[in-house]
Amino acid sequence: MIFFFSSTGNSRLMARRLGACRGERVTDMAESLCKGRTTFSIGDNEHVGFVMPVYGWDIPPVARRFVETLTLENYKEQYTYLIVTCGDDTGRTWCQFGRLLRRKHWHLDFGRAIIMPNTYVCLPGFDTDNDSLAQEKIRQGLAELASAERQLSEEQTGFSMMHPGSHAWFKTYVLGRLFHRLLITDRLFHVTGKCTGCGRCAKTCPLHNISMEKARPRWHHNCTGCLSCYHHCPAHALRMGLFTKGKGRYCLEKFKNLTTQP
Repeated sequence: MIFFFSSTGNSRLMARRLGACRGERVTDMAESLCKGRTTFSIGDNEHVGFVMPVYGWDIPPVARRFVETLTLENYKEQYTYLIVTCGDDTGRTWCQFGRLLRRKHWHLDFGRAIIMPNTYVCLPGFDTDNDSLAQEKIRQGLAELASAERQLSEEQTGFSMMHPGSHAWFKTYVLGRLFHRLLITDRLFHVTGKCTGCGRCAKTCPLHNISMEKARPRWHHNCTGCLSCYHHCPAHALRMGLFTKGKGRYCLEKFKNLTTQP
C-alpha cells in the first residue's frame, strides 16, 4: 500500500511508478481525507509506503493530518518506508515523519529523497528551474527511483540518502517552523486582471479549498501550501504575496514525454 500526496505531479509520478513496479495499491492522501476514508487494511507481508514532497524542510500539513487520522487494520510492524521529492535538500524531514509514526506506535524502516524540479516560488531567491534543468532533474529522478525500488525490494533500512543539506537541524526546527506558521496560508493569494475565470485553480486544488464566485477564485482557509493553484493557472494571473510576480510555473505534465512509460 502506497499513500501519496502531490500537487504539481512529482510525488504522484514516484508513487504510481512504485505501485506499478511493485504491484502495490496507490492511494491519494488528500482525496482520502476529503472523502473521510482513512481506514485501510494491509496484508501480512504488504509494505506500507508514504510518498510526498518536502515543504519547508518538513512534511506537508495535509500529509501530517492524514497520518494522524490514519488507521491501518492488521498492522503488524510491516516494512514501512518514506520517499520524499525535493528541489534541493530536506533538512530533517525524515526525523519529523518518524516521530509522527512513533506517536501511533508505528515505525519507519527506510527513507530516501529524490531530487526533482523546484516548485517553491513565494520568497526572494526561490524560483522554478529552467526547462533544461527541470528535464535533467526528471531524468535523474527516475533513475534514482529505479534504485530506490531495488532497495525496497530488498527491504533495506536506514536514511543515508535523504539529502539533508547544510544546517539541517536549524532549517527544520527553526526556519521550518516559522515557514509553516507564517507561510502555509491562502490569505496571500490574489489574481490580477489577467484572470479569465476558467476555474482551473479550483479544479486542481487537492483539498477543494477554492470556489469560483463571479468568475474569480475564493479561498476557504483550508490550504496546505502546495501552490497547485498558482502553478496550474494558464493565464499566469494568480499570485501569492509580493514575491511571485515574474516567477516561473511548473507542472510535470509539461514534460510528459520524459515520464510516459513505453
